Amino acid sequence: MFSRSALLAVALTALTALPSAAVTLVPNSGWLKFSFGDVGSSLSGEQYTFTLSNDSTLKVTDAYRTGDRFQIFNSGSSLGFTSLPIASAVDARDDYDLSYSDARWSSGTWVLGAGSYSITGLTTVSPFGGGDGALMVSSGVPGVPIPAAGLMLLTGLAGFAGLRRKRDT
Repeated sequence: MFSRSALLAVALTALTALPSAAVTLVPNSGWLKFSFGDVGSSLSGEQYTFTLSNDSTLKVTDAYRTGDRFQIFNSGSSLGFTSLPIASAVDARDDYDLSYSDARWSSGTWVLGAGSYSITGLTTVSPFGGGDGALMVSSGVPGVPIPAAGLMLLTGLAGFAGLRRKRDT
């Protein structure tokens, strides 16, 4: 018949079509907390709507207890999943910036172009039957950090040097 994961996917997709309250998200206003229930529940039962005039970044993170994961949608189309958390049962992280940057908490980043958005989400993993997380929209897109860019440059130069040496021998 149908596998359990296929039935769950159909149920999750159907849930995203349900009407929900709309919350206007203001870009560059910081993290906006949401709550969620067990697997299959929406993020606070709401749609987060906003309009962008330039490229921006949507960030989503789990908070407090680790172990939760989300699927994020724009107007019913999946943007993707937040990362797989690498630990569970770690408590007391109410600093969203720290949770977002710590691999023990699930997080995700999506680059969005100019336009109107209606963001919803579903809980896909929830070992504790619910919890809290946060999302935010920031103008601009993340670049390659300067130290990483320097390391990439050095690696490329070393590769060219190796090729030249190989050719000279």
